[in-house]
Amino acid sequence: KAKAGLGKDYIAAKTGTTNVDSKTVKKMGLPSSIVRDYWIMGYTHNVVVGIWIGYEKLNKTHYLNFYTDGNRRFSLLNQVGKVVFKHDGKDFTKPKSVISVSVEKGSDPAKLPSPSTPSDKIVTELFKKGTEPTEVSTKYLTVNAPSNLSVTDNGSYVTLNWNGIADPGYIEDGIFGYYIYFNNEMLYFTQNTTYTISNMSSYYGTYSVRAGYKGTKDSMSSPVTYVLKEKTYSLSANPSSTTIYTGNSINSDLYDGSIVKVYTDGVDITSYAKITNIRITDKSGNVVSTPSSGSVNTYKVTYTVTHGKYTGTCSNTIIIKEKEQPQTATPIPQNTPIENQENGNE
Repeated sequence: KAKAGLGKDYIAAKTGTTNVDSKTVKKMGLPSSIVRDYWIMGYTHNVVVGIWIGYEKLNKTHYLNFYTDGNRRFSLLNQVGKVVFKHDGKDFTKPKSVISVSVEKGSDPAKLPSPSTPSDKIVTELFKKGTEPTEVSTKYLTVNAPSNLSVTDNGSYVTLNWNGIADPGYIEDGIFGYYIYFNNEMLYFTQNTTYTISNMSSYYGTYSVRAGYKGTKDSMSSPVTYVLKEKTYSLSANPSSTTIYTGNSINSDLYDGSIVKVYTDGVDITSYAKITNIRITDKSGNVVSTPSSGSVNTYKVTYTVTHGKYTGTCSNTIIIKEKEQPQTATPIPQNTPIENQENGNE
């Protein structure tokens, strides 16, 4: 219903189009955009106008074009309406059997708007009483957010885990799942509740997961987030210093990496880290394959440790010391005369 270019008139209109079957188009060598007839029925509260546009017989020079001729029916209705409509400004009288209902724009069949439907997506339509929609649209309802997102840094990749939710069925025939974001950039869509991400230049930042439907932001949940910060590493070789006497055996644990511990943010990750190099030097700085207790020496054992892109070192020392000899008292000779220091004795 509109007052389009015809003064005070309220006008309703319904268009119609008659196409030409493909066999006829091919047989007559006509363009694929051909149309046989265009119709329009326009009416006010008391006058009805019907207009037909077309040719009695089709040929290569007499036909309507879908792209250029359709608007002619509106122009003709305006011209005819200026003459035959009364221009009295009266609106249509709505029968008591017809009611007005606010519905969600684009819903098919029509559905009632939900509390989340945007105001610009709500329109008013007429229905015969008893046929008006009763079902509420779920298109703009947001699903519940997933929870308990965690991100495990495995060095060269990270693994995300979260608690999922059940598909509420808000979008009919929609594929329900989860969108994964990194620093507000959407990366992946998955139907699982765990996902591994690799091949990124840096894994430190904010991860978030939203529940929703594939290919649309309609009904998407709020995010659950996790901030992965760069790790602080600490390395140690314990004991840091060991003293061994010459001739005693040296336990291989002191130089094979067994005493190395790796922590990140206070968490022991020794089993995930790798010792990529062990370097043993003596007190003169010479590199040796294993320390020896054959003579006095001091060995420094340096370990190179990697975890993902992190590389660090730690060390311990092995001191080879001469075994101390036990001390003994000096005996007094038995035949040494003892002076008699009493007065008058010789």
